[in-house]
Amino acid sequence: MSGVILKTFTIMAVAFFWLTSHVSGLDSVQKPGCAQTKSAKFREAALSGLDDLLEKAERSRDIYGFKADDRLGQADLGEPIPIYTVNGEDAGNYLQGQEIKSLLQESGRWLVPVRVDGSFRAFIEIYKTRTNTFIAKTGSLTAARVWKKIIKRWPPEKNFHPKLVIRSDVPGYFFTIPEIDPQNMTDIAQIPSEIDRPTILSPAVVILHSWR
Repeated sequence: MSGVILKTFTIMAVAFFWLTSHVSGLDSVQKPGCAQTKSAKFREAALSGLDDLLEKAERSRDIYGFKADDRLGQADLGEPIPIYTVNGEDAGNYLQGQEIKSLLQESGRWLVPVRVDGSFRAFIEIYKTRTNTFIAKTGSLTAARVWKKIIKRWPPEKNFHPKLVIRSDVPGYFFTIPEIDPQNMTDIAQIPSEIDRPTILSPAVVILHSWR
């Protein structure tokens, strides 16, 4: 009897080791800023979204942010970027100079970077539903291009932590750099496409008061 138990335990241990060692490209997906995204459901949605994106990219790479010589089979996923929101009351009561971080709330959405050979190419967007399941779709190419520019201008290694913000009743994405005063909130549509043109941050009070 003890031999059967030992054999069963050994099989289970081997299976567990195999599963945990074959989650290709998801090492960084397991280290998000929100504990909810560590779930198996989140990882499954992210991988499903990656498969769908790569299938589309095989037919038209440039439309989805990939280069002609990218090895799509080497694509993997980066660390999920939480998307925040601000409710209308907090936006309306915002006082100039108030720390923007104090208003940010989880939105139940994330952007997951897609990389090829370590270089960022595109986003997969993940939604959390009311039933605690996750849905993935191909992210905005515009958002991916703008985020690349934001990170280059305000890199985390220099202690900047850009944050993406949305409002359900306002189209598009906004971002804030909490470490920069005056406190700011900028529509990504205002980011110039030209690499050399400077980005001018909008005062947070302007955007937030428009959300009242």
